[in-house]
Amino acid sequence: MTQKKSIRDTVSVNGDLLRADRIAAGFSQEALLAACDKSFHIGTLRRAERSENISRIYLHSIAQALEQNPQKYIAVATPAPNRSGVDITGDWASFFVQNHMGSAPYVVQERTELAQIGDSITGFSESEYRGSTVRDVYSRLELRGDMLVGHSTMEGWGDIVGFANVQVVIGRASEWGDGIVSWFDSDWHSIRCSRFIMIRTTSRFFDNYMAEAKTLRDQEISLYRARFGTN
Repeated sequence: MTQKKSIRDTVSVNGDLLRADRIAAGFSQEALLAACDKSFHIGTLRRAERSENISRIYLHSIAQALEQNPQKYIAVATPAPNRSGVDITGDWASFFVQNHMGSAPYVVQERTELAQIGDSITGFSESEYRGSTVRDVYSRLELRGDMLVGHSTMEGWGDIVGFANVQVVIGRASEWGDGIVSWFDSDWHSIRCSRFIMIRTTSRFFDNYMAEAKTLRDQEISLYRARFGTN
């Protein structure tokens, strides 16, 4: 007689690997839950990403939505060492300045989600532009000491337009990033760049950091105008 699997049959999960695969697949936690037909509560997915035990049945459902073998998340592999001592896994608010043909420079605010295994980083950023969601996917990010370096590509664009380079120094107990982003701007057929600020959204100093970032953003708009001769 075959016994049905019980939701009480729990397994230990490699949360870092699961989170990295989710983000690499382009799922938010809510979207992945929907892909699993909401067969469990979002708290279950959050526990799994914290490397806590969850039902084997639920893990199979998650792995199926990610098109992965569930055993991948049970047999916990030893991650590559984090040589930097910096941990940037989590949700961030990020900012930079840009403009389009005929427009004044303006601040782009993004919601950024990152996952880190060792010194390798995956993630994405989302922002709103003219009623549509713009998504930048980070595919080759790494930490070199406390410096985050790599590039992102904009979904739905080609290899050149939508490609950006990022260099950010992470500080303040891994809750603040300050650096530069550069990209090819097809409107001007030139390389544009801007100061790039990142703030961890769960920081207890978040409101203070946001106020500081606003001052820096306002300064960057003036610098951007001077740098590229825009109004």
